[in-house]
Amino acid sequence: MKKHRTSFIGLIALGFAIMAPVTALKADAVPAWPEIDYAPVRDLQVHRGGDIVSMGSLADELFDKVVGKSSLSLEDGRELTPEILLTSLWLSDQDWGIAPLFQVPSEELREALGVTENQERLAFREVVENENFLELLNDLQEHLEEHQGHLHDELLGDLYQLHQALEMYHGVASGRLMKIVPHPRDPSREWVTIEEGARFYSEDQLEPLQMVYLGLGLFYQSPALQEEMSFGEAAQILRAEQGKLIPESASRAPESPSDGVVATDGEERPMTALRSGAMAVDYEEEKSGIPDWPELDLSEVETIIVQHGGRRKPMLTLANETMLSLSGRRALTIEGRRLDAMTLITGFWLGDKDWSDAPLILINEVAVKEALGLEVVSTTSRYSYREIFDNPHFSGLLADYNDHLRENRGEIEDDFYENLGNVFQRLQIFRSMATGSLFRVVPHPTEERGTWETMHTGHRLYSSSEFQPLRRAFLQLQGIYEDGGEGRSTSFAEAVGQFKEAQAGMAPDRMLTPMAVRTEILYETWMPYRWAAAFSFLSALLIGLSWYKGRRFGIVGGHALAISALLLMILGMAARVIISGRAPVTNMYETVLWVAMGALLFALIFEWRYRARYFLVSAAPLAGFMLILSESAPVILDPTIAPLVPVLRDNFWLTTHVLTVTISYAAFALSFALGHFILGKQILKGGKLSINEELYTYIYRTLQIGVVLLLTGVLLGAVWANYSWGRFWDWDPKETASLVALLGYIAVLHGRFAGWWKGFGFTVGAVVGFQGIILCWYGVNFIWGAGLHSYGFGSGGIGFMVGFVLFEAAFVTLALLRRYVWTSPFIGSDKTPPTGGSPASSSVAAS
Repeated sequence: MKKHRTSFIGLIALGFAIMAPVTALKADAVPAWPEIDYAPVRDLQVHRGGDIVSMGSLADELFDKVVGKSSLSLEDGRELTPEILLTSLWLSDQDWGIAPLFQVPSEELREALGVTENQERLAFREVVENENFLELLNDLQEHLEEHQGHLHDELLGDLYQLHQALEMYHGVASGRLMKIVPHPRDPSREWVTIEEGARFYSEDQLEPLQMVYLGLGLFYQSPALQEEMSFGEAAQILRAEQGKLIPESASRAPESPSDGVVATDGEERPMTALRSGAMAVDYEEEKSGIPDWPELDLSEVETIIVQHGGRRKPMLTLANETMLSLSGRRALTIEGRRLDAMTLITGFWLGDKDWSDAPLILINEVAVKEALGLEVVSTTSRYSYREIFDNPHFSGLLADYNDHLRENRGEIEDDFYENLGNVFQRLQIFRSMATGSLFRVVPHPTEERGTWETMHTGHRLYSSSEFQPLRRAFLQLQGIYEDGGEGRSTSFAEAVGQFKEAQAGMAPDRMLTPMAVRTEILYETWMPYRWAAAFSFLSALLIGLSWYKGRRFGIVGGHALAISALLLMILGMAARVIISGRAPVTNMYETVLWVAMGALLFALIFEWRYRARYFLVSAAPLAGFMLILSESAPVILDPTIAPLVPVLRDNFWLTTHVLTVTISYAAFALSFALGHFILGKQILKGGKLSINEELYTYIYRTLQIGVVLLLTGVLLGAVWANYSWGRFWDWDPKETASLVALLGYIAVLHGRFAGWWKGFGFTVGAVVGFQGIILCWYGVNFIWGAGLHSYGFGSGGIGFMVGFVLFEAAFVTLALLRRYVWTSPFIGSDKTPPTGGSPASSSVAAS
């Protein structure tokens, strides 16, 4: 009896670990269950009390302790049996916490709990939320300690009986007692749950059982899918996969199909039909649209620390990242209401509303919409979870997707399946919010990089007494959120503060410093890159107008705006460095920001050197465009600050090699922008123009800097490669593309030196050469997707890249035709605007 003592004090909060976050049921209702054959569930094996028993035995024990009968007749004529109760608690998201199942052993106990005399059965929540229950448990614990584990009081004996029923009920509902994964060497030793299976098996060994388990939940909660395979057949497959893991020497191991199929009526059916159970939810038929939410100040919630993506971050960062991944935006307008990221994430974490009908999930690709049978309204559309999951094409497409992965050994070799996989990933993000698995707010007590737990699973890391303060603070926070703070003595902000205090008290060393939290909150709310983009465009506009009117005001104002934009970008980069603790160039999003900042920096340096306006009027709009691109395409350019992969954790090489290579892109981007200035004028004017020689010199200087930096970066990369991989050069696609880009620009410079072409041909080479940078920078990572630089790989945006290259080809071709074929001017004369100051010296121009 002593083994139960540690859980007495914490039992007050157990019920909330099984609250279904997306299903709302009437207060006095017993959940519905599908009319299927539950008999196969009884044949599954589970480890219980030091022995292997059938699931049927566990169901009978649960029902006997909770209900006290072999079955229970409900008022509506339904018959609740042991296997129905166990299966629903185990596999569904239905909220059984308000079903009046628990027998109260005596009238005396009912009186002690303060319930009415005719309440012979109580719901789980009615017990654990009862004001007298915790005091009674304290009395029970003191009695057991005083009498050395023996009970000498009839009331406390009835309470102990009820406590055991509550504990077993929670063990099944939380999955803690569903130990179906056998020990790999001795089946008589303690088995573990599916979630704990990694303790015994590798990912490949455990995956078949995991997939079948998830699929079993899918078939239980979605009876419409059973036209393809019955729930009973799915249970048989689970039994077979379970048997495969039991050692051959064990007499309990059953025969099992070898390929994950089950034969019924002479037909074999593939196991891939079971592989989406993690996304199964049994929803009410009536759609609810977007739920209401209480009008509360969520600023304090923003600062709660959560672990996600391998690092600790404020809740605001999690909200923004999740909203971007799910919907492609930080905020949406739905049914005339603005839904921001914090409102959405808090609604899932603390609320109990059904968000399954809210159009949150982004689908861009028309082919995917058509395959899913969705209405194609526009290129970019958002659909609800229910629209996607409930349509009749979903399960078949998921099976095809898994077949494609298996046939290609985990690689996706088709754009359609890649886009389809993105949709499935967004569904899983929604599912992680709905089940609460996204919100890992319970810190690991000992390990710096240890995995945190959710409020539903925090008992894995702490004892009941240790976990109780955080649990109690969370329950209070939930209650205040759900009723909007009305009639509460504690305000919502105070409740959040108590939760943060309890969280920090559990593991103070795991918390972020206040400075780090403030920095990240400021970065997420201020969004410096948007302001920098606006200042960049305004800078280019003022400087451009200065050639025609308001010269002094345009130059001074344009330079001031450009410097302001640069400072904002530097502050943004500094914030990312503080947050991540590394150089901010480890993914495509960060390199786009870095190149935009570098292009503007080089432009300002050249403006200071030559006192010309061409640099800023070319670079500022390019920088602004790149900043807008980085903010408007989060699905492609992921802004998430993620931990470094092992190969990048040497910050010396990361700083020297990666920063040097990517800053060379900025110099090439500046020459590319200057080239467009000249070629654009060529297209408008036609004929052989008398272009200021300084412009050609400016492009030459920027290319010189770019080539030196890229060559240095490639050499440093070779040294790093030898340090990391044991060889200086391996013809990796990234290495090869870098070499091609470098040699291309060297050829452009050499051609100018050798007299192969003059200023105009050199300008064309600067524009065409930048396509090699695009291939190295974006093409290798997002299209080729192979090689040792896999840590930089991504997907998406192929159409934009192809469109960009085709546009540049057409632009250059048109400029050449206008120079040599269609020479008549479109507009104006060929007079070139004056430079911003003294022209460059003849020696510079001739160099």
